[in-house]
Amino acid sequence: MSEITTDDVVLQDVPSMPPRRIVSPVAYPLWGARTSKELVQALFDALTALKGIEDAGFLHRDINIGNVMITKDGRGVLTDCDHGRSITPWPSGEDQGFTGPPFRLATWQFMSTRILQDPDVQHTLQDDLESAFWVLLWIALKWFPRRGHWISFKVFNETDVIETRTKPSLPMVVGGDAKMFFLLEDRTNHLGFTSPPLNDLLKQLASVLQGPLRHDADHTSDEYRNALANCSLDSVLRMFRDALDPEDWPSTPDRLAEPVYYHPGRGEYEYWGEHRPGRRLLW
Repeated sequence: MSEITTDDVVLQDVPSMPPRRIVSPVAYPLWGARTSKELVQALFDALTALKGIEDAGFLHRDINIGNVMITKDGRGVLTDCDHGRSITPWPSGEDQGFTGPPFRLATWQFMSTRILQDPDVQHTLQDDLESAFWVLLWIALKWFPRRGHWISFKVFNETDVIETRTKPSLPMVVGGDAKMFFLLEDRTNHLGFTSPPLNDLLKQLASVLQGPLRHDADHTSDEYRNALANCSLDSVLRMFRDALDPEDWPSTPDRLAEPVYYHPGRGEYEYWGEHRPGRRLLW
């Protein structure tokens, strides 16, 4: 074995070893929540982090099931702020005729109704809050039992192709109509989750999220301003905090052993019936 000597250190040639990466998980996918209460707690923690981001003058702009994670202790973590931007609005007049890229800088299934329908609109905090609602609903539908009906996942996956205003030859993918229908028609009244507090929270969130959509035609109206005030981050955090207080949460793990999958023969529809609760931990 050869030896390399310097004034301060002696280095010896050693057999080469393949590099190895040691990973110690800090958080896990959100669907690892063992109970419906743990799921809501994780979303509450993520929204609390979102409050800190807002207080710093920024928007997250990509709330999705991959960016909200959960720790071993059942607490939520908000990650991936790489799509964030300043809350500061465009200077007056500069947004006239603005055309964004023909794609979205977020995750389609969890984008807000406004962003899906028109990529030219300016992203707001309410869009992040609506994304958090779709994340909660998605995980709940896939992983938690309910006594239910036929549910269409088109509400998450709906797409349509239209011509752009400035470049008719360049088609643009849009969506959001199914989400708007879901919110405005109070479809959360038919969810039927076996966890009563989860059911109630989803109804309350849908109720405040539909307000700005219902009065979106006139942003100067008192109805729109009041609806926007009711849909503030502080209001939503209070809803989550109040939802975590009741004692009628399931006392044992109520997450399904396996997620509910699509049934190809039924097109876009899945059937949610009486599923056997199970527990498959990720840690």
